[in-house]
Formats: sequence, structure tokens, C-alpha cells
Amino acid sequence: MMKKLLALLLACALVFSLTACSDSADDEAVTTAATESTEAEEPEETEAEEPDEEPSETEPEEPVEEPVEEPVEAEPNPEFIAELVKDIPMTADTIDAYLPEDGSVTYNEDGSVSANVSSISFNVEDIYFGESAVIYIKGTAATESSVKVKYGNSYANGFENVSGDFEYYIQYDQGVDTESEGIPTGTGYVEISTDDGAAADITITELAFYNGTLDDYKADVEWFANAPAELFATYDETKFTAIPVTQDSFGRAQIVNSPIEVDDAALEWTDDGLTINGATLVAFKLPSGVGMGNTIVVHIKGTSDNNFRLWLLDEVEVTASRQIDMNEYFRFNSGEYDYLIELTTEYVDAEIANDTALQLAFKALTWDTTLDGLTINELGVYYGTLEDYMAGVESNPDAALQPVAEDADDTAEDTTDDATEDTTDDATTDQDAEDAQ
Repeated sequence: MMKKLLALLLACALVFSLTACSDSADDEAVTTAATESTEAEEPEETEAEEPDEEPSETEPEEPVEEPVEEPVEAEPNPEFIAELVKDIPMTADTIDAYLPEDGSVTYNEDGSVSANVSSISFNVEDIYFGESAVIYIKGTAATESSVKVKYGNSYANGFENVSGDFEYYIQYDQGVDTESEGIPTGTGYVEISTDDGAAADITITELAFYNGTLDDYKADVEWFANAPAELFATYDETKFTAIPVTQDSFGRAQIVNSPIEVDDAALEWTDDGLTINGATLVAFKLPSGVGMGNTIVVHIKGTSDNNFRLWLLDEVEVTASRQIDMNEYFRFNSGEYDYLIELTTEYVDAEIANDTALQLAFKALTWDTTLDGLTINELGVYYGTLEDYMAGVESNPDAALQPVAEDADDTAEDTTDDATEDTTDDATTDQDAEDAQ
């Protein structure tokens, strides 16, 4: 009986165990299905991709310093060379556009002007608008003023807010066409006026002009440092023998290659000298000849509208010295001239030698151009070198006549009639040496 009861209990336990396992499997299936359904409905979460490199910490930017522009220093004025400029007279005759009260303007003996005024100006003669020129002005203004070069009411150039001592180079113009700009013809003027319009002490110590641009003037200042010695020599008329600028001293003249006479229309003789318009060459006889290798100093004075050349001629009228281009040698272009020039008798053509220079010739710039507006007022000659002259040695015409050449005694024999005849044409044209320049 007991065995049957145990067997029954074991069977019940087995049935219970199988039922429990079946329920558990069903629950897991339901849970799995639910989970799968939920996963299907919810989007999958994707993990953020990690950067390859960890971001570096941002360093603070250093402040950028803006470049500071250093002030540009004004270019210093070139040296003032009195020999390169022409004075502008400051007189009662040249004062312009101003009627000063008595005693308000003082014209000093040294050429300077002092005034207690609100404005003062002076005409700049011989310079016309449309030409290149530089005005040099130096002085003092007690109060802020303007310093300008003007031309009518249409042109002004210069400096403002000037006070105390001043020194300026002012470009006169930039070549403006006076007709197209409606500027009246005539000369310009330099004006100093106070900014507030009240009278103040104004002094002008220097006023001058230079023909050309400021760059031209600077180049001339450099040239002046090595200028020829003649430029610094002072003329002493007691040391010179005068060459009268008259028809009696006339040597020869020509227009291109054609000789002209002393009374030709190109030559205008007056009591003050000779004015040439249209001649290519004009020569004057020296008081005494200059032998080969000897040196003289000539003095020339006058006016000219243009550059020109100068040299010696021998007895057959061949060039017998170096040729002086007045612009290249003295920076002369036009205006008044008053120079001493050292010349030595020598030949460009070596086939002609041992002769004597007998004439002083003025010549145009080329063989086929003419001298125009050239006036000769004074001529003179010192027989000796410039060094002798400056040392006070007396002029010696007799010594200058004797050739320095070694074979001086044979000079006459060496110059044959045929040689003289063959060189006359060359002398007339002057093309064998100098016209190639």
C-alpha cells in the first residue's frame, strides 16, 4: 500500500515538474517576442564616432601690432650757390600790388627788405609763365604766414603756416599753357602775407631765381663743386689788353659756309658793341698773336638768348685751341655773361702745327646753325696763364708770341703754301674737327 502511495506521489511530482517547465518556456518566448518587437519599433542608438585626435586646447591669439609709419623727413634744401642764380631786385620799382604807409618798408643797403605789413610782394621780371624756373627766398616772419610765387589770380605755389626763419626753393610753374588756362601774359611775383591778415614784422634777406627745374639746380650744385677755375677768378681790367668791339677789330664772319662782310645785315654794330642775328661765326683780331703751346686768358662780356661756343683761330682760320661750349663749361644757357676763359694754342688736326693763333671766334652750336640774339659788349686778353693772372703776374704779349714747340725756328719752313691752300677750305667750314660735336 505504501509502495502504491509513493508511486502516486512520484507521478504527481513528475507531472507538476513538466507543467512548470512548459510554463517557463512559454514565458521566455513571450518575453523574447516582446523584446524583439520593442527593438524593432525603437531606432537603434548609434555611438558617436570618437575623433582621431583629441582636440587641442585653443591658445589665445596674440594682439597684432599695427605698423607705425615713421614721419618722412623733408629733403634738405640744396646748397645755395649765388653764382648759379640771378638776383631779383627788391626795390621800390619792383614792389608789386602794395601801397605801404610811409616808413613801413625799409630797403636795406645789403639788398634785403624789412617791413611791418600784412602782405608784401615783388615782381619777378624776365620769367614768364610756361617756363621752368625756381624761386629762392630766404627771410623771417614774426607770425604764421604764407610764402608763395603767384601769377595773376590763376596760379600759386609755395608754403603755408610759415613762421620764424625760413628758406625755400619754389618751383615757379609746371609749364601750363597760359592761353588754355586763361592766365594773362606778363611776369609773376613773390608774395609773403600773414595768415590772420594783421601787420607783422617780415624780412626778406635773399630773393633770386634759377632758369630750370629744381632737379636741374641740384645737378648744377654738384657740377659747381668741380667747376672750372675761371669761374672763381675776378676780372681786373688793368691786367687786360682791350679788344675793341668795333669794325676795326673785325676778323672774319660767315653764315654756314659762306663768308660775309663786316657790314652784313646779320651784324649790328653800335656804340656799345655788336649784336649778331643770323651769322654762324664771328671772329675778332687779337692785339698780338699767340704762338704754339702758349696760353692766354680772354675776357668776354655781353648777353645772349642762347648757348654758344668760343675758340681761337690761326692765320689760315683753322681752329687753334680747345672749343668752349658755354653751357657745358659754365652752365650758361642765356642771359648776361661775364667770364674769363683760359685758351692755349693747339690743334685738333695734327697735320697742321707750329702756327700762331690770331683771332678769337664766337660760333653757333653746330656748323649749320646761327648765332641769334648774341650781343658782345666787352673783349680783352691777358697774355699768360690763369695761374699767372691770379698770382698778379703782368701780361706778356712778347713771350706769348714765341712758340713753345721744340722746333720753333723751323715753323715757317714746315708750313708750305700747298698746306696752307689745302686747309683754307677746312678753316672756312670748320667741319674737320669741331663740327663733329
